[in-house]
Amino acid sequence: MVHIGKILRKYIILINLIHCMSCLTLSILSLFLISNILTLPSETILMFASSGQDEDDDEEENNTGSSLGDSDESETIDEDTLLPYNNSEYGIRMNYPSDWSYQEAQAPTDAPIIPIVNMFPPISDDPNAVTFLQIGIEELETPFLIDEYSMSMINGYRESRLNFDLVSSNTGNTLSGLPTYEIVFTDSANGTDRKLMEVGALDSDNNRVYYLLFNTEESRYDLFVPALESMI
Repeated sequence: MVHIGKILRKYIILINLIHCMSCLTLSILSLFLISNILTLPSETILMFASSGQDEDDDEEENNTGSSLGDSDESETIDEDTLLPYNNSEYGIRMNYPSDWSYQEAQAPTDAPIIPIVNMFPPISDDPNAVTFLQIGIEELETPFLIDEYSMSMINGYRESRLNFDLVSSNTGNTLSGLPTYEIVFTDSANGTDRKLMEVGALDSDNNRVYYLLFNTEESRYDLFVPALESMI
C-alpha cells in the first residue's frame, strides 16, 4: 500500500508539473499575441505618418511653381485655382489650372520628338475643342545655339504651316537656368484661324529641348493668356 501511495503522489506531482508548464506556455503565447496586437497600430500610424510627410514635402516643393522656371511669378500663384503636375521620369514639374484636364501621351522612346503630356481647358472656354497645351522633349541630333534653334523652328513652321505669320520671337529669357526661345505665330488649319505660342528651353549638356506648345483659335488666344502665364 505504501508503494502504491508513493507512485500516486509521483503521478499527481507529474500532472501538476505538466499543468503548470501548460499554463506557462499559454501565458507566454498570450503575451506574444498581445504584444503583436499592441505594436501593429504604431507601425500603421508610422506608415501613414511617413506618407503624410512625403505629401507635405511634395506640396512644399510644388508651391515653388514650375521646375522649368526661375521667375518670381510663383509668389502670385493662387493655390486654390492651381494643381501640381509632376513627371519624375522626364523631370518636369509645373502647376496648371484646376478646371483643366490632362492626358499623358504615349510615344516611342526612340522617337526624336517625345510628347509627354497634353493639357486641355474646360469645354466652356473652348467650345470648338481646338485648344491644348503640349509639353514634350526633342532629342537633338546636332548641337545648337539658342538663336540657331529658334530660327530653325521659325523656318520649319514657315515652310509647313498654311498662312503662317510670325507675330513675335524672343531668345532673351531663361527657364531653370537654361536659355529659352519664345515664338508666337498664327496659321490656318481645318478652316480655323489659329494662334500658337511655343516656349522651349535648350539643355546643351544633354543635347535636348524641353518645349511647351500652346494652340488655340486666334479669337480666343487672349482669353488664355493669364492661365499660360501662371503655368509658364
